[in-house]
Amino acid sequence: MKPLGESEPKGWVLYDGACGLCSRWAPLWERALAKRGFLIAPLQSDWVAAKLHLSGAELAADFRLLLADGEQLAGAHA
Repeated sequence: MKPLGESEPKGWVLYDGACGLCSRWAPLWERALAKRGFLIAPLQSDWVAAKLHLSGAELAADFRLLLADGEQLAGAHA
């Protein structure tokens, strides 16, 4: 889903797609996040590992926010 009214997202909320709670929670917030310019994606997506240059274990360690400018926030900072 593209952010509503925007051509490029402000960033991506990255969640653990292997986590049952996260997998249920993220889609419920997708529309609200899109209104604010953010997209969601599982941390296990191929493009996420390539973009963040992190191992699978590092990716799965925390919830992450990837901003359009490349800044990354993890855990409570996200």
